[in-house]
Parts: sequence; C-alpha cells; structure tokens
Amino acid sequence: DKNSDIGKFHFNNKLRYISDDPTVQESIECVFASKIGENLALMLQEEEDDEVAERDDEALDHKMETFVEEVTPAALLAPSVLQQSLLRNRSDRVLEKLSSPTVKSKRRGKKLHQESLKLVHVGTFDPNNQLEETKADANTAARASKRSSQCICCKQSTPIVGPERWPQSPLLLRPSPGKGTVIKGIRKAGSDHYLWAASPSKLSTLTWPNALRQGWDMDAADTESNPMEVMCPTCMILPINNGNEEPGEALVTDFESELFEGSLLLRLRNSEGTTPNPYCDDIGYFHGMNRRYQAVVRGRFKSAIPITECLTGFVLDRQCGKLPPKWILKGSIKVLSFFAPQLQAELDGAHPKSLTPLGSTPQVLSVQDEEDVQNIEEMQYEPTKDKDTLLGEALDAPGTLQRARHRKKKFDKLFTEKSPTPVADPNRVYTFEFLQHLFNFNDFSVELGSMLGAVQLKEILGGQPMQIMAAHGDKRLWSFDLW
Repeated sequence: DKNSDIGKFHFNNKLRYISDDPTVQESIECVFASKIGENLALMLQEEEDDEVAERDDEALDHKMETFVEEVTPAALLAPSVLQQSLLRNRSDRVLEKLSSPTVKSKRRGKKLHQESLKLVHVGTFDPNNQLEETKADANTAARASKRSSQCICCKQSTPIVGPERWPQSPLLLRPSPGKGTVIKGIRKAGSDHYLWAASPSKLSTLTWPNALRQGWDMDAADTESNPMEVMCPTCMILPINNGNEEPGEALVTDFESELFEGSLLLRLRNSEGTTPNPYCDDIGYFHGMNRRYQAVVRGRFKSAIPITECLTGFVLDRQCGKLPPKWILKGSIKVLSFFAPQLQAELDGAHPKSLTPLGSTPQVLSVQDEEDVQNIEEMQYEPTKDKDTLLGEALDAPGTLQRARHRKKKFDKLFTEKSPTPVADPNRVYTFEFLQHLFNFNDFSVELGSMLGAVQLKEILGGQPMQIMAAHGDKRLWSFDLW
C-alpha cells in the first residue's frame, strides 16, 4: 500500500515497498540474516587479523580473505551499537556455518587494506540537529547557575553550554548527569597537577582549555572557544584527545562513583582542542592504524562485586528515533546471536539498551598491583602473567589478540553459568581498553566501506548522546555522554 508507511524502507536513496504478508517478511528476514552473517563473519575475521599486524611485532603467516557484499546500510545499524564482544571469538564459528565466495586481500607493505565491520559500544548525537533548542536550554541554564549555588544540569537533557561554545566543537564529553559519576579533576597523563579540580563549593568554571592555551603561549581570552560557564563535577566538560599529544601530555579525567574510582583517557581521531597544531594523521597514536576510537578506563572497584554481574554498553533515557523496519531489526539481532549469545538488546522499548559482559567486551583487560601499572597513555596489551589477568590464567601465546580471545572465551562461559567468580579485588588496579574504527566523529556516521557507504545515526537515536558506560545492576561503575 503506497499510501501507508507499512513496509516502506529506503535503499540506495530510493523508496522501496515490502509486502506485509508475514510469510514474505519471514523469508526476507532469513535471507537478510544469512547475507549479513556472511559479511559480518568474514569482515570480522579480517579485522582480527589486521589488529594482529598492528599491535604485535610479528609477521602474519597466513593469507587473509575478504568478502564484500551489497547489504542495506541501515540493516547493519539495526541494533544502533554493536558491543566490542560481538567482534571477537565468534567469527570462526560463524564461518563454519556459512559458505560464501572469497576474494584474496591485497597487502601494501606491512599495512593491510580491507573493510571491516566494527561499531562502537555507545550512542550518538548530531549537535546541529537541535541547535536552537540546545541554545535556549544553555542560556536558561547559565542564568539559573549565576542566581543559584546549585547546578541545574540534572534538570535538562542537553549540556548547559550551547554547541557554539563547546571547547572541542562539534564534540563534547561530560559525565552523565544523575548517573552517579563525579569528576575529581582533569590532568595530564604525566602529571598529578590538575588543570581543573572539583571545587569544595561544587560549582566552578571550566579552566582546562585556557590552561592548555596558556601553556602553548596562545591567547586564552578567546571565550568563543573557551567558555567559562559555571558547572559542577557531575556535568563538567571533559577533554577528548586526538592522539597527537606529546608523551605525558594526553589529558586524563579522574572520576569516582559509588562502586568505582579511576581515570578515563579518550582518544578520537580527527578531534581538535588538545594540541596547539591541527590534527595530523601522519603522527601520533592513530598513525598507521584503522581505528578511530580508543577509551581506556583504569581504576579500583570500591567493593568486592562479582565481575560476571557487570555489563557495558548503553541504556538510553527515552525511545529511539526512526528505527529500520522490523524485518531488518529481527534479522540483525538473529545474526548478532551468533557472535554474542550474551547480548541483551532491546531497541524498541521505552529505554532502549544494548549490553554485554564487562569481562569479555574490552580488547584488553588487566588486573595489576599498583607498582606494575604502566602509563595510561601507552599502548595496552593483554597480560602475559597469570597474576595480571582477570581469570588468573594467561594463555602462552605471543599475540595480545590471541590472549584476549582466551580470556573472552573463558569469561563468556562463566557469565553464562552465572558464576560468582571472579570477584573484583579493591586492592588491585583494573584496566579496560575499548577500540573501534568505523564511527566517523566528524559527521556522526558509521562508514561501511565504498560499497556500503556511510550511515547517519542521528535519526536512529533521536538526538540522544553516545555513552561510555559500565554498570552493576542499577548502579553505574562509570557513565559518560559523548555529544
């Protein structure tokens, strides 16, 4: 029925129609699931091999295979966010179940060039989408803050500073107001001196952008790029590194919650504001790598809680925006069950969510004594010593990816069995590293290669921010919003 929205969807910028006959839709769902499964499995296998080449100083002794199929871009986004644990350990098993033609990949020097399918474990927001509403909220918030000793950040959904005054526009990172994450201070990785520290009165002005500019001998009076609005430790604007920082100069956010106390280092490719010169892709952390996102969370648990009860991902405050058709959603989730049987996904409810185990989701997870912890801005590796691993057992393998696979497989089994162990040790330091490389933070899209194109996410999540989050039950270990 072309006069109805039922069965409508867009493909290659053209409006298509699908019969609402359940039999037809079920058939389409099965075909779609099969095709996306073939692509996911093969692309994820390539991504794993590529990471071996990037993160280990060893030669690859096997040939990679690539398969690229035309698939509806919206279909690949159906769950909005694919958790990191979807991208490990499952591809071999899926490949055994799916047969498809292959094309050998090409290598240029030591760098491998291929498409891969890996989405970040958080949500999305386009700051230009609701600019006028955000400006109005920001102006109201600023006036209220000046009249009161209490911050009103928890009374509105948008940041109290308008997008035109974000110090790293078009991006903004902050703790999730009302979710229990409190900022203690912002410092450089190589220093204990805070560029911004929480005030005893709870309200303070944003100081770290100006502190950086003064260190670069630049004019710190540019208020358009360095807002001085009053904020509190639960809504303070936080730094986003771009990987070009000199050693020791990457910015780190110290925070605490009821269950966890630690630090966050976030790097986003192509971001600006933490280096005196514009971002350069030929130097720094991201040089020679496909990834565009690195989040490292390091710290101590405040109590001995079972790690098998901790989850990471996102839980939205309200419904998603415009979701893909149901047959795409169902087909996508069916495929995701191959890669992450532990995935808890509900996208069409009042509070959409996508959660996976904290113990198997990160690319790197280490548990160390204080004296053994390396600098948070250095490259992270899966531990080689039993005592530094989450499960007390390190795989005897030269590659960090191989060791991580071992941990993920073992932990997933414990998670499925609802094991009471392992239990967090408050006396030791935990490091979690999350990576992804398809999300384009310049225009808030997911790039799926030349054949699949880029998919805009603002309509799917309806203007809600991305999340960097982990939780134990209803309590957040940490929770940050990326606008």
